Amino acid sequence: MLFDRVLGNVDDPPGEIARDPAHAVELSWADCNRRAVRARTNRGVDVGILPPLGTTLRHGDVLGTSSSTTHTAADAQLLVHVRPCEVWVATFPDVPSLASAALELGNLHVPAQVTAASELITLPDGPALGVFSRYATTWRAETRRFVPLRATVLGAEVKLARTFQIHRGQPLPAEAGQAGESGEGTSFARSGATQLAGAQLTNNRE
Repeated sequence: MLFDRVLGNVDDPPGEIARDPAHAVELSWADCNRRAVRARTNRGVDVGILPPLGTTLRHGDVLGTSSSTTHTAADAQLLVHVRPCEVWVATFPDVPSLASAALELGNLHVPAQVTAASELITLPDGPALGVFSRYATTWRAETRRFVPLRATVLGAEVKLARTFQIHRGQPLPAEAGQAGESGEGTSFARSGATQLAGAQLTNNRE
């Protein structure tokens, strides 16, 4: 079965959600941010989950299937259970400290969640420890459901051309600097090459 619609959440007012969905599935926080997921329900049924573009699944969401005409309402609905995980929860002395910490974690592409209580939550990691050491008043380990801001979660893979190269201490090929202008190549910069941390990168298509 393929579930491709979000009908609502169990905390929403009554609507088209069945009182007791026949299927339930347990997902990680990362699964909730993926475009497509394969999972097995509590009844041992293999299902596919393909929510609308830009959707982040939440704990308690009820999903529906477009081919529900062959199923009863309950059989055609899937309850999402988000599995708690270990996180770090940090508190800060003031709003500027919280904002600075959130900005640094964002620059590091670290998934982060900000709560209504002005807590900053992220996964246990070295970069997060460094940021908390500079800005946070306290931080502690907890097990809870992690709901990072979608903008902090890398949802797409970066695909490089087969001819992607790293040139260390060598001049760039003459054609690399012209690739971006001619439209025959792609790169991290318009010129078709970028120099990063002492390495020159080119990414030209054949």
